[in-house]
This record gives sequence, C-alpha cells and structure tokens, in this order.
Amino acid sequence: MTAAFAVTAGWDLPVGDPSHVHAAVAMAEAAVTHAGLAPADRAACALIATELATNLARYARDGRLVATATDPGPAAWVQLAAADHGPGIPDVAAAMADGYSTANSLGGGLGACQRAAGVFGRS
Repeated sequence: MTAAFAVTAGWDLPVGDPSHVHAAVAMAEAAVTHAGLAPADRAACALIATELATNLARYARDGRLVATATDPGPAAWVQLAAADHGPGIPDVAAAMADGYSTANSLGGGLGACQRAAGVFGRS
C-alpha cells in the first residue's frame, strides 16, 4: 500500500504589479518549506514563481498565483499555478521558445519554467 499525499497547505496571491513578484517568490518558498523539499527544488520554485508572477504583472488582468503543497515525505510536491482573465497568449508555441518576447525582454521565462518544473501544463 502506498501513502496518499494530499494537499495540506495552500496560498493564493493576487499579482497585478511588478512589486508583487517578491511576494510570489516568498510564497513559493513557504510552500517548499512546508513540503520539506530539497534546496534544488527551492531554487526551481523560486524561478518559476518569479517568471509566472512577472508575466502576470506585465500582461494579465486579475492575475493570481496559487501555490499548494503536501506534507513532507518521499513523494512530497509543490504546485504553482498562474491564473488570470486574459488577454491570453496569441501563440503559445512561440511564447514557449527561448528568445520570444513581446516586452523587449530576454524571452526565456515560460521555457525556463517548463525546464525547471517536474511537470508542466498549460491551458
């Protein structure tokens, strides 16, 4: 029999301004601490939170970053999810490619998130 790992903690952060990015990273770190993950996972979650919150602040309406975590254990995990009310990404495949940017940035954010995440999904 395997142990079930249910979500035992959650955080929900409105992100509407670049000043909220620091709070997003702190939220991700709190989730990693709760789950007892390794330092490499902490760094990955901080990177993902930074990139998702930055995109929410730049492009989204009513953006939120949500973090959920399990209790510590061999199968512990953290999930970070960005949600908003548009306007949406016109070309998701292009946005996932390194170097693509509509904001004169380096354009590595979503691709970096995908590489840093154990599982990455989009809708």
